[in-house]
Amino acid sequence: TGWKTAQDVIDYVNANPGKVTVGCTGSNNVNYGTTMELLKDMGIYDKVTIVPYDGGAASETALQGGHIQIEVNSLADTSSYIAAGTNVPLLVCNDERIDACPDVPTTVESGYDVTYGKPRGFFAPKGTDEAVLKYISEKMSEVCQNEDFVKAMSNLGFTVDYVDGAAAKERTIKWAEELKPVFEEMSKITA
Repeated sequence: TGWKTAQDVIDYVNANPGKVTVGCTGSNNVNYGTTMELLKDMGIYDKVTIVPYDGGAASETALQGGHIQIEVNSLADTSSYIAAGTNVPLLVCNDERIDACPDVPTTVESGYDVTYGKPRGFFAPKGTDEAVLKYISEKMSEVCQNEDFVKAMSNLGFTVDYVDGAAAKERTIKWAEELKPVFEEMSKITA
């Protein structure tokens, strides 16, 4: 298609409503919600068709096969295609540029109030001994300070930001509250 920027996509979609399909990983999940919110902020949500796939690899295969024209996907699933020059990264769904794609603008700097952050963590069964939880937490903190680990995660587009269990719980609750309206809207679409 020759698109080099998100604005190129917007211009094309506005001139050709209904002709562009957008792949994303999953349906009724955070990935779909992020895709939906980004397309709305871009002003093209009602002019494209979102096609959910069973994972990033399936979405990427659809893009490479020409079944979709753009996708919202993780760097883990797209980096080899970006390196080969078959994918052009248009935006990073983040508030800060990432080391793996330093020249690609973020959604926030491009004026879109959408980021693609999913907290990841380790969980233990309720009632796990406090000494065990403390030990695991200390070891996770050590891993998250390891330069090789941080670099490997950065190359996959992840930011390492260790927080302990209490802070992680607080962040997760806040994240879920922020997503509630998005999931409510998705439930109306799929109902």
